[in-house]
Amino acid sequence: MNNFVDDLSWIKGRHTLQFGTNLRYIRNPRTNFLSSFSDAVTNPSALDTAGFANKNSPLDPGSNGFPGVALGFDNSYDYPTATLMGVLGEIDATYTTISTATRCH
Repeated sequence: MNNFVDDLSWIKGRHTLQFGTNLRYIRNPRTNFLSSFSDAVTNPSALDTAGFANKNSPLDPGSNGFPGVALGFDNSYDYPTATLMGVLGEIDATYTTISTATRCH
């Protein structure tokens, strides 16, 4: 911790003016691992077919003899289907390195 202090007093006749400052530089180095974990999400938009509904994929009901998903409801079908099937369409990896620096004076 660094502490810089400066005071000034000025007397002029019957008047005294005093000024001062105290500046502190406080450093709190710490390690935080809150964002250091990889994750995976069921994001069917990240698949090569960009989803299932109306894409002629194996999970598209319209390509398997069932009524197709109405246009505009693709995401409402794709995301729950990906969750139920356990399809992880997006995997994000996070790498954390901790370095220490040594200063020589």
